[in-house]
Amino acid sequence: MKDPETGLVLLKSFVSAKGTKRQVILEDVTDFSKTLGKNIPKETLKELIIRFVNLRILRGRDESGRYELRHDSLAIKIYEKITLVEKELLEVRQFIENALYTYQKRSILLSVEDLEYIAPYESRMFLRGELNEFVQESKHQLTARKRWFKRILTYSAIGFFFIIVVIIVYSVQSSGNTKSRKYVLNAFLQNDFSSTLSFESALEAYERDTSSTYAIKTLFDSFNGLLEGGSYCDSLGNKLDPGKAIFDFTPCSSEIIYVDFSDDGQYIYGFLADSSIKVWTRKGFEILSQKVETTSVLSVKFSPNNKLITALFTDSTVFTWNMKGEIICSIKASYEPLNPRDVVNFHPGGNIFSCIGTNNDINIYDSSGKFLYRLEGHTAQVNAVDFSPNGRYIASGSKDSTIIVWKLDSLTGRYENATQISDFQDEVLSVDFAQNSKWILCTATDTAVLQPNVCYLCDFKGFKRPLVQAYYDTAYLNKDTVNYDHRITGKAISARFARNDAAIIIKSFGPGKISLDGNNEPAIDTKSINYLMRFSNNSQRNLMAETRAFRKYFWRLAYLRNENIHYYSGIDFSNQEYIAATISGRNHTILFHWDRLALVKFNGTNPVFSPDGNYLL
Repeated sequence: MKDPETGLVLLKSFVSAKGTKRQVILEDVTDFSKTLGKNIPKETLKELIIRFVNLRILRGRDESGRYELRHDSLAIKIYEKITLVEKELLEVRQFIENALYTYQKRSILLSVEDLEYIAPYESRMFLRGELNEFVQESKHQLTARKRWFKRILTYSAIGFFFIIVVIIVYSVQSSGNTKSRKYVLNAFLQNDFSSTLSFESALEAYERDTSSTYAIKTLFDSFNGLLEGGSYCDSLGNKLDPGKAIFDFTPCSSEIIYVDFSDDGQYIYGFLADSSIKVWTRKGFEILSQKVETTSVLSVKFSPNNKLITALFTDSTVFTWNMKGEIICSIKASYEPLNPRDVVNFHPGGNIFSCIGTNNDINIYDSSGKFLYRLEGHTAQVNAVDFSPNGRYIASGSKDSTIIVWKLDSLTGRYENATQISDFQDEVLSVDFAQNSKWILCTATDTAVLQPNVCYLCDFKGFKRPLVQAYYDTAYLNKDTVNYDHRITGKAISARFARNDAAIIIKSFGPGKISLDGNNEPAIDTKSINYLMRFSNNSQRNLMAETRAFRKYFWRLAYLRNENIHYYSGIDFSNQEYIAATISGRNHTILFHWDRLALVKFNGTNPVFSPDGNYLL
C-alpha cells in the first residue's frame, strides 16, 4: 500500500482487546483511529474499506452498516502488530463498552474505582454517543453523591453543634432563671427598706432573664419606687430628681385633649381644650404655643421634618404654622365629623402636604403654603387621605364608596390617578398605609347588611381582605377570643397601623346614636371604644415582620383579663410587646405586657408610645 501505517491503523480497529475480530461501523473506525493518533479523512477511510473488502480481508457491510474481518486468523495476525500502549487503550475502551452494556441491562453506572481506572486514558479516547453520555452520567451521579454526603455531614455537624448549644443554653438559662427568681425576691423584700437596693436587685434579675415578665414587673415597680421617692442628693451633694431627668413638664392652664410624638420621637405636639396648639421637646420644654380664639380645634398634624404644624378647626379652617409661630397659610377644608384626623397629611419628606378640599377634591400645597395643584376623581366628599411611607403614593377614601390610589409621576412631579378600589357598599371613612407601602388599611360602612362596619386590608390590584366586622352586640375582651376574632362593638370610624405594623388600632363608638349639633360638630358618645388587634402566626403570638405577606396571618383581638370592662378610651402598642390602655371612665392608664401581666398604673389618659418604643406619654 502507498500508506501502510494508515492501513494498519484501520485494520487494528477491527480487533478486540482479546485478539478476536469484532464488528464496527465507520464512525467507530474514525474514533479508534483518533485514539491511536491517526485522524483518517472520511473519503480516505471509505476508499480503504472498499479496498480491504475487495482484497477479501473485510466482509462487506451488513444490514446494520457494520464491517468485520473475514476470519479470526486475520485478527490474530493484526493483534500481533498492536503495541502495548494500544492494547491498554483497547482494553479500556472494551471495558467501557461492556460497562455500558451492563448499564443498559441493570442500570449500574461506573463506580469511583471504574472512573479512576479510565481517567488516565480518557483524554486519548474519542468517545461519542452512548459511550460518552454513559461516562458523563456516571461522573455526574458520583459528584451528586459526594455533594449529598458532604451536605449530610455538614447538617449532622450543625445538628450536633445545635444540640450542644441547646444543652449549654438550657443549663445557663436554668441557672439564670433560678438566680433571676432569687433577685426578684430580693427586690420585693428590699422595696420597703431601700428603693435603691430594690432597683439594683430588680435590674440584676432582669439582666439575668430578660424574657421573664416577673423580672420586668419587678423592675418597673422598683424603678417607679425611685421616682416616687422624689429628689435626693448624690455622694457629691448634688440634688437630683430622677423624674425630671426624664421629663420636666410645666402643667398647662387648660385640659390637654390630644398629644402625639413627632415621627423621629424628638418632639411632642397636641392641642388643649382652650384651642391652644402646643409643641414641646421630648424633655417637656415648650417651644411653640398658638391659639385661635373664635373656633375649636378638631385635629393637629406635625410634619415629618419637624418644621410645620397644622390644625383643623370646627369652622372647616386649616391653619398652618412654622416653628417660629408664623401662620404660613389658612385653608378652607371639608371633613367627616367622625374622622377629622385625616383631613391634612404630610409627605414623608415634609416638603408638601395634602388637604381635603370642599369640591370632592384634594389640594396639594408646598411647605411655604403655596397651592400647587388639586387631585380630582372622586364624585363625593373625601373623608381621609394618607401618603405612603415611601412617598410614591397617596390613598384617598370617599363617600362615593371608593379608594383612589394616586401615583407620583417622576416626569411631572405630580400625583396622578393610578388605581381605583371600589365595590365598597357605602362610604370609606379612613385609610392608612402599611410600612411597606403595598397595603392600605381602611374602614368602610355597609348599611345594606346588619354589619354596619368592616375593616379591610387592600392592595393596589383591588384585592380586599375583610379583617373585622362590627356587630351591635357585646364582645367582652376578657373572654376567649376564639369566637370574637372578627367582631367589634359599635361603629368603627377609623383603623390605623401601630408602630412597625405589628398591630392595628381601631377606634369606634359604643352602642347609641351619634348625632351632630347645629355647628356641624359631632356629639361624641362618652363610650368611645378603642380596640387593639395584633397579627399572629396561626395561634402563636409572634410579632409579624413587616416584609411578610399580610394574608398569611390572622388578626387577634387584644384582651386584658385584669379588667372586666371592655371599653377603652385610649390604647396603644409598642414594638417591644407592651400595651398601654385607658379604660373608659377611668383617669389612669395601665401598662400591660403582651402576656396580659399588668406592669404599672399611671395617672393620666390617652397613652402614646414613642416611635422607638422607649417612652410612653
